[in-house]
Amino acid sequence: MHGVTKEIEFPQDVKEFTLPGQTTRLLAASVRWTINRKAYGVGAGFKHDSIPDFLGDGIAVEIDMWTKSPKK
Repeated sequence: MHGVTKEIEFPQDVKEFTLPGQTTRLLAASVRWTINRKAYGVGAGFKHDSIPDFLGDGIAVEIDMWTKSPKK
């Protein structure tokens, strides 16, 4: 973001399951973490005229996905 490159680590939750009445195995992954926008130069000089906490520093990132499991 804004010319800043950083390595990130994020917690992940991965599960394999089968839906009731189905035989196809599914793989689900969920990732949730928060980054500090100022660490990437996003809105560092922004100030709202009448609301001091209009833009917080923490940006929540959430990713959910699922796909078929690879064949074993």
